[in-house]
Amino acid sequence: DKHVRTLKSGETFGELALLFRSPRTASAISMSKETQFLVVKPMIYKKTLKKMRMEEQYKNSETIEKVPLFSCLTNKQKFALSNTIKIMMFNPGEVIFRAGDDAQAMYIISEGNIKIEIIGKKDIELHSGEIFGEASIQDNMKRSGTAKAVTRAMCSMISRKDIENTLGASINNLIFYNTKKWAVMRSPIFKNLPNDDLNRLIISFDFFTVANK
Repeated sequence: DKHVRTLKSGETFGELALLFRSPRTASAISMSKETQFLVVKPMIYKKTLKKMRMEEQYKNSETIEKVPLFSCLTNKQKFALSNTIKIMMFNPGEVIFRAGDDAQAMYIISEGNIKIEIIGKKDIELHSGEIFGEASIQDNMKRSGTAKAVTRAMCSMISRKDIENTLGASINNLIFYNTKKWAVMRSPIFKNLPNDDLNRLIISFDFFTVANK
């Protein structure tokens, strides 16, 4: 038999077979004279895992609601997009992205502080609940500044690729829709329309540019 790995105090084993309801693929052998460990029954493990997933889904849905860019989405679209969120951890001083980098994702701060450095401008420090990187994820845009963790920070990351794959629309189309929605909502005639009628009206509108001679 091949020795795969040696586990230490605090590590877990055997959870994959429970998760996928599959036979054990390896044998677990005690390497010390006496070994103590906790055993979780399959039913309890599954219930706990389901609860954790529901809590994570709820937090991700709350995160999506904080992003103005996604305000035009249906609840179904928001739910689908919340499933693409990835949690990222950053240590103090760690660079998240640099000025000039290709913009591939946006971030929402869950914990900690993030500093945005832009040449020629005063540094901006962002805190829990704030969003950064969303302006540059439009097509073919570069990062205008450098984002760096001030403290240990946890962020929810949503990639441009996941947004477009999930929604079937480009970031620019979302921004265009939200701009039209903002204009329509300023009208006392249209702002109280039902959501379905409002959506159809916004889609039908287009922009025209008038140049003064």
